[in-house]
Amino acid sequence: MIRLYHFWQSGNAREVRMVLAEKALEFESVIVDVMKGETRRPEFLRMNPFGKVPVLVDGDVTLYEAGIINEYLDERYPEPALMPVSPAARARVRETIYWATQHLHANLGPVLVETLLKPEPERDREMIAKRTRAIAAARARLDERMGDHAWICGDFSLADAALAPHVTALHLIGLGPDPAQNRFNAWVERLRERPSFARSGGPGT
Repeated sequence: MIRLYHFWQSGNAREVRMVLAEKALEFESVIVDVMKGETRRPEFLRMNPFGKVPVLVDGDVTLYEAGIINEYLDERYPEPALMPVSPAARARVRETIYWATQHLHANLGPVLVETLLKPEPERDREMIAKRTRAIAAARARLDERMGDHAWICGDFSLADAALAPHVTALHLIGLGPDPAQNRFNAWVERLRERPSFARSGGPGT
């Protein structure tokens, strides 16, 4: 059976849980408490030397990094397919995931930590303001990208799964829906309504 080492509050781990749910794959859940430093234990570092969740073990295959795990799952368990057929469309999905990692995830994570885990007097307000502006710019870019599509790259794909835990968490840092971004807002609601989104949640998520 697939074994997933994860932490409920990790958006990156939820990306993988969402893909597992999309494919109706059963898995053994192994909670690694990031807050208690369990990702720094030697036995975990042997699986992921960078000390981050998620880590997926499938037989003799051990993988880390959500995007890589999800591509593996889509190739190893191809039904339903979460990548398009044509090379150009597949490249667009990968490009979108890479862009989101650089411009959305990388800014959102530190802001969530700063605002949710630190007392207000200890928060780095300058960092929060700078990264929040970057997140708002990324959100505007996603609104433009949606066009007339229901999903970010046309059909539902790994790109939507990669973005879902993060775009649905923007309200936690004070970025509520922007009335001028109707396409983005509607997409987020479609993500929330997807059964895999509900199944991928857990305590504290």
